Amino acid sequence: MLDVVVAEENPAIKALTSTQIQYLLVDLEDIAPVDLPRQLPPLRTIQHQIDMVSGANLPNLQHYRMSLTEHKAMKQIIDDLLQKQMIQPSLSPCAVPALLVPKKDWSWRICIDSSRAVNKITIKYHFSVPKIEDMLDHLAGATMFTKLDL
Repeated sequence: MLDVVVAEENPAIKALTSTQIQYLLVDLEDIAPVDLPRQLPPLRTIQHQIDMVSGANLPNLQHYRMSLTEHKAMKQIIDDLLQKQMIQPSLSPCAVPALLVPKKDWSWRICIDSSRAVNKITIKYHFSVPKIEDMLDHLAGATMFTKLDL
């Protein structure tokens, strides 16, 4: 889902911008698939890893309770991701719960609640994060903003 907000009160500008966006979306449709790719991307030379505290036990947590409707939706999402080879079955000793969060269009987003359990046993590396004020300053004068829901 792609949302576009035009920060301009002039109706003519809004209409023109909307038309430009529609042309852009049509022009770029081959690089912005409507559906997920059919498989995982190829392995890269740089792989991500999370360094754990020495001797720490991996989390093995129970799943959260959910309604029958949520359970069916979760199964459908997982089956779809398995079929598209975006995920694969795992025999990992680490288990963390998954939950469903409703999107604005009332479809479901699957979320994995690993951060709290994994954060407790993760070695922390510190790096500076840009200040929000500085980031907003970079947007000064912009009239079009987008949000991409992956």
